[in-house]
Formats: sequence, C-alpha cells, structure tokens
Amino acid sequence: MLMGSLGLLLAIVLWPLFSGILAGVLAALGFESLELITLALAIVWLGLFIWFIVRLWKIAPEIGVTPWAFLWIFLPVVGVFIIGMLFLEPLKYIADNKSAGERLPLTWALIKDSWKFFFGSLKTTVNTSIYFLYLGLALGVSGALVSLWAPWGILHFFIAFAAMFASLWISIKLFYIVLRLDDGKTPKGDEKDLATKKFGSYVWVAILVALITAGPFLLILIIGGLFALSAFLPLIGGGGTEISSAVEILQQNLAMLVGGGIVLTVLLAVSWIWMIYKSIQYSLAVPALLMDEKPGMMALRESARIIKHRWWGMLWKNQLWGLIVGGATFALLMAAGLILAIPILLLKSSGYAGALNEILSQALQGGIQMLLMPLTFIFIIKLYKAFKRTTK
Repeated sequence: MLMGSLGLLLAIVLWPLFSGILAGVLAALGFESLELITLALAIVWLGLFIWFIVRLWKIAPEIGVTPWAFLWIFLPVVGVFIIGMLFLEPLKYIADNKSAGERLPLTWALIKDSWKFFFGSLKTTVNTSIYFLYLGLALGVSGALVSLWAPWGILHFFIAFAAMFASLWISIKLFYIVLRLDDGKTPKGDEKDLATKKFGSYVWVAILVALITAGPFLLILIIGGLFALSAFLPLIGGGGTEISSAVEILQQNLAMLVGGGIVLTVLLAVSWIWMIYKSIQYSLAVPALLMDEKPGMMALRESARIIKHRWWGMLWKNQLWGLIVGGATFALLMAAGLILAIPILLLKSSGYAGALNEILSQALQGGIQMLLMPLTFIFIIKLYKAFKRTTK
C-alpha cells in the first residue's frame, strides 16, 4: 500500500515534466499530431490523479485520518508534502512494524503537540522572548541613525555585533525555560546563569557544526575562485599584447582547464551532498549540549548516534517543520508589511522614510523572533526527546 501510493504520488508530480520533455522532442522532430499526444498525456495524468485521490480516501480510515484530508493535494507545492505527512508517513511506520518503544512519533502529531504547548506556555516564554523585540528596536534605531548621520555606521557595526551575541544568550536562556516547562516544571529563575555558563560551549558547538558541514564546500569554492582568478587575471586591464598572450596560453591549456573545471564541479557536488548529510546528522547537537551536558565534539557524536539509521526520518521532520514555520513567518510578514507600509508611505517625501523603514523592519524581525523562537525550541526539545527515547 505504501509503495503503490508513493509511486502514484511521484508519477503525478513527475508526469508534467515527462510530458513537457516528450512534447518538446516530438515538436523538434516535426511530429504532426502533437495536439493529440498532448491531450492523451493530460488525460493519463488526470486518470492518475483521480486514482490517487480514491486511494487516499480508502487508506484514511486505516491510519486514523479524515478522508477529506486529500484536499491538501490541491495546495500548490507544499500540498504534496502535507499529503506525505498525513498519509504516507503513517503507512511507513506501519510497514516498519517496530515496537512502540522504537517508533518515532508521527510528524503531524509532533507539530500539533508543539503548537498546543506553545499557546499554553506563551505567557511564560514571552517574558524572555520579548527581548528579541527589544534588540530589534535597538538595531532599528541605530540603523536609522546611520541613514541620518553616516559616521554613526562605525558604532552601528559594534552594536550589531553585540546584538548578535545578546541574541545567542537570550536563545540559550529561552531554551532552558522551554525545557523546564516541557518537563512539567516551573522555571527556577537560574536560567540566565545557565545561559551564561553554557554560552561559550554553545558558540563552540555551533562553530564545529559549521566547520564540519559547510567547511569543505566553502574551501573548494574559494580554491575554485582563486583558480579562475589566476587564469583570467591577465585578461583584466591588460593591453593587446598581454591579452593575446593570455588567450594563447589559455588555448594551449584548454584541456587542463576543462578537466579542472569538471573536477571542481564534481568536488562542489560532493561537498554539497556532504553538507546536507552532515547538517542533518548534527542537527541535534545543540540539544545534546544543553540537555545532556555533552560538550564540544561529544555533542556532535551524540546527535549522530541517536539519528543513526534514521537520517531520512530526521530530514523529513525537519523539512516539514521548516514548511510550517516558513508558512507562519510568511503570513506574519505579509500582515505586518501591509500595516507598516502605511506610515512609510505617509512620510515618503519627508526625508525620514528611510530611517522609519529601518526601525520598523528591524522591529518586525524582532517581533517574529519573539513569537517563533519559543515554538521552534519546543519542537526541537520534543524531537530530541523522541529520538533519544527510541534509539537503540
């Protein structure tokens, strides 16, 4: 049932691409009945689509989902992922046939639980997360001063740098508050001391994750950029003689340049895959540090240990959570943007529009962080507990 449903879903998603390629090839070959072929391909796609909906309707009672949940398929782009979360993931867990102690919670149940907890604890968490809004306002005022008086830009650089570290400290404190609440406890008031104590370790773990995941890709990118710069530098700003000599050298070493370009492309592709793989493998390193006192590389190893053999499950849950948070962020930005545009338009001709825009933009970012950071930490904590509880 799982494989048949997944195959149908992939066919529905990829069929338009296949049809477009086939139609293009036939058009290039001068095929005369192209309209009939296009119509036939469209009818086949419609048949597959109807078949898939009927299949979802039949599956729904077996996995405890309302049959009308198939309507999510009509939502552009993200609808496919929501269908996968509501229908295919439960089928996958049933097919795995693991015991209750080894089975991860369903992503949709985890998301619903996180949202419910978020609204229930908002009065407590907002007392700390509101400092993200204060930071945004401070950065906005400082940025506005830069637009009015350019020399302030020097001080603004240091203010932005300090705000970045302050944001990290607030995040750690907020994480511990959310953790205490999720454990059914009342925050003790020592969360700020814990944030100060763990600040250095938090930054170090973040640096380690960044170096291991993105380091190879950035290194290869830099090497490739230097290679290209050294090859084409003689062509920049040179006279006719220098350019002719450089072009002649390039022509003589064309095979080496092409070969180097191919090797560079392959290395970039491999390092890109490495970055994606490792970023998921180490995505629970920070909770391992803050919740289980795993310092440095031990936090990374702990994350890799509990995600082992469940990399795709972690990727899936992260991507779906990203879609939910991304959708919420987009909605907040659209609503706030429409409201904030009014005062900016009113002051457009006054000369202060730029300064006001800077203040409102930074305040908006701080407000979104104030609302979404507690929700994000709730999900991460619940996800970490779920992976740790079900690991072998």
